[in-house]
Amino acid sequence: MLFKQDLSNFSDEPHLWRFSTQLSEQGYAHKTTVRYIAVAKRFLAYLSKCNVAVEAAKPADVESYLRKELRRFRRLRQPRPAALGSWHHKRTAPIHLLLRKVQKDWPPIVPPTTPLELFHQELLDGCARWLADCRGLAAQTIIARRSQWKQFLNWLEECGSQERLVDLRVADLDAYLQFRAQSIRRSTRAELALGLRSFVSYLYHRGLLARDLSQTITGPTMYAFEGIPSALSPEQISIVMEFARQDRTPSGLRTFAIVMLLSEYGLRAGEVVRLRLEDIDWRQECLRIRHSKTGAETTLPLMPSALLPRHLEAVPPLHGCATAAAGSSATLSRPYGRRGAGFLDHSEKERHVSIGTRNCRLAALRSFFCFVADREPLAAGQCAEVLRIPIKRGPRRRIDYLESAEVAAILAEPNRQTLEGQRDHALLALLYNTGARIQEALDLCPQAVRLESPAHVRLVGKGRKERLCPIWPETAELLTALLRRQPRASNEAIFVNRYGRPLGASGFRFQLRQYVQAAAKKVPTLAEKRVSPHLLRHSAAVHLVAAGVDITVIRSWMGHAHLDTTNLYAQANLETKRQALNQLDPGTRPRKHPRWKQNDILSWLSSL
Repeated sequence: MLFKQDLSNFSDEPHLWRFSTQLSEQGYAHKTTVRYIAVAKRFLAYLSKCNVAVEAAKPADVESYLRKELRRFRRLRQPRPAALGSWHHKRTAPIHLLLRKVQKDWPPIVPPTTPLELFHQELLDGCARWLADCRGLAAQTIIARRSQWKQFLNWLEECGSQERLVDLRVADLDAYLQFRAQSIRRSTRAELALGLRSFVSYLYHRGLLARDLSQTITGPTMYAFEGIPSALSPEQISIVMEFARQDRTPSGLRTFAIVMLLSEYGLRAGEVVRLRLEDIDWRQECLRIRHSKTGAETTLPLMPSALLPRHLEAVPPLHGCATAAAGSSATLSRPYGRRGAGFLDHSEKERHVSIGTRNCRLAALRSFFCFVADREPLAAGQCAEVLRIPIKRGPRRRIDYLESAEVAAILAEPNRQTLEGQRDHALLALLYNTGARIQEALDLCPQAVRLESPAHVRLVGKGRKERLCPIWPETAELLTALLRRQPRASNEAIFVNRYGRPLGASGFRFQLRQYVQAAAKKVPTLAEKRVSPHLLRHSAAVHLVAAGVDITVIRSWMGHAHLDTTNLYAQANLETKRQALNQLDPGTRPRKHPRWKQNDILSWLSSL
């Protein structure tokens, strides 16, 4: 709520008191609240001068007040505001909020009279029914979006008529979003884009637009945890610090040190996590901070609580990450080889990580201590102890793959009558045909595909290495049909989501899981396998080996840098091994012991 001195001038206005209370309860900033109250006070004074009660105010009264304010602006300042739309919104927003508080239903519903208003009313009612019946949206959501649609149609004016609506362009949508986005928050802009997208989709569904423009409407990216308050009170900070202090484990001390840096120095999170050994000078008791936004460096005094030394003593710099110990030889005088091996054993036995994860962490330790040895030659002996820790050997799992019947069952699941199903079917066929990695296939654009005979695709793999892979005529026909149904520019991704953006790997993995679950009812062996897009790549390589294709050709096909990687697929196909076993000389196979040589028969003959 406003401070008492801010309200002393209008304490006799009960509407303003209730209005200020509403603004305070809804979390408006103090500066915004003062501005809203000032506009509302001038509007109430104008109504009083015109002998109009605020409970009986009409839209015509608001328009008359705005015209009076505009004349006053021109008389006192300049002929016309630089941004008339923004000037208009700064005055209408407080007035509409006040009238909604007083009259409840504002603006009042005016029955349509002109043919254009009747047509707009029909569109609003039809879109509301369409979203309720086909999309299943809640009534409250439809009511909120209906006001957005009405504002859009009012903004179009005569261009929103039934005859001229077919000429709606992307530039018109962009102009409207830019007009509305001048004075609203990012979250409101995201809701506005979502509501406009559903309305434009309905217009295309109704046949009023030549093409579906809904996919061109994009809102701002909404980040996680945006609802967290921008500032914490001292009491809240004390609660967080006390909670972090209770964990006395090494990771708990690290968390406590990070929270202390954030609260004591007011650093950004990125500045804390990027702290390195050389940033802490224990002798001078100072801390060097690299600012993530400006790139400048600032030297700050080290906190007197000596929290960082305690944290670094409990958690020595074995992780190669932020907030490590000082870069002095005294700090590195501990038996790091034994501590490093103990850390790896702890990760494997207590944290239950796999041998592969253990070796990845060892690789990170080696990289870090190579860096320390290069910066601190006096500590090279201690660093060498970590570098001598051997990689642990573990059992290597066999390469899993899909049989031909399993691949066919998955390919048969997508519903090719829908655009999404046609896209997924073409992508699955392409992955199996080319053995491409999932991101290689998702990055494909029309200019990298030759659909005429001989058809092939140009894939860009690891290290930006390009390779050409032939595709079957059937796969080329699937891609042709997809591009005919959903045309794309030569440099745009072929596979896109329903919003027209490039399809992501995680989104396709989700779709693939649905298809595998459905196909497992027909081919039960699929339920026992962990199917991913990369498994199709394994299956393609194994099937090429089974078909007798030369291993060097398969290496080029898969884009492998070393032939040893391709040889793993040659060991995977059990059917190939079985065929090789059947080619052995039958005479060398073990046979059944002749019946007459069995011990029981010989014993019986000897007893005669």
